[in-house]
Amino acid sequence: MSLYRYWLTVTRVHDGDTISGSIDLGFYLAMGQAVRLGGINAPEITGTTAVAGEASTIALMGLIGFVHAPARLKGAFGVPGDYVLADGATPPVLVVETAHPKAYEKYGRVLGTLYASEASSTSIDQAMIDGGWAIAYP
Repeated sequence: MSLYRYWLTVTRVHDGDTISGSIDLGFYLAMGQAVRLGGINAPEITGTTAVAGEASTIALMGLIGFVHAPARLKGAFGVPGDYVLADGATPPVLVVETAHPKAYEKYGRVLGTLYASEASSTSIDQAMIDGGWAIAYP
């Protein structure tokens, strides 16, 4: 299987398995995109799993070094909004690996595996599972 790797500058964290940022496509081209960690499923930030979902989201921010603003953005219909980067904070730059250059899921998010750097052997996805913040998802 051929894998595709891109640099991702993270600007938002939605929940424990979805982030957004700018993907560097090379040749001075970049695109803003939501990325769904393809190998995991984290608890939702609403409903009966809201507390676990918030804990999972905070764990992901810690793993990627995301320094967020003091409060979430306000979401629509009472759903919590995203965490955004704190003023003056340096956005984390990660590696996102996909199995196909057009690896999107039904909501238009890129399906990918995140790594802290090109030299990382353990993915952030696996670290979320190992920490008990998410479960493996086929």
